[in-house]
Amino acid sequence: MKEEHTIKLLKECDSGAKMGVDSFELVLKYIKNEELRNIINETRLDHLDTLTKIKEQLNIYSSEGKDPNMIISEMSKIKMKLELSFNDSDSKIAKLMIDGCNMGIKALSEFKNKYYDADQKVIEICQRLITKEENLSKNLRRFL
Repeated sequence: MKEEHTIKLLKECDSGAKMGVDSFELVLKYIKNEELRNIINETRLDHLDTLTKIKEQLNIYSSEGKDPNMIISEMSKIKMKLELSFNDSDSKIAKLMIDGCNMGIKALSEFKNKYYDADQKVIEICQRLITKEENLSKNLRRFL
């Protein structure tokens, strides 16, 4: 069960981090405030680094990653693009990113609890992603 939980948690972390990177890349071109742009870009780079760590762990278990659910991912992109077409202010971007962080925190926390028997190193990767999302959400509040 430990290996099964480990692989499943890695796959969910992989999917969540990819979804985050996609969102960061989508909003970067709309951001006007340099500080906000730097925060989003640094978080994007950090998520890419985390994806490398996840891939390394998946390779240990001879397993593949998991892409985000295509329907959810596309719906999220459409929603963001639509909302930004009406209001592309930095405040709106911060609100959208905070909403995304909250969804990520909720999903990753649920998976961390569900796959409680995963390898400790993988649980730590998941917890770091959760903490990064919590910190990003807090950092974005000043742009509301």
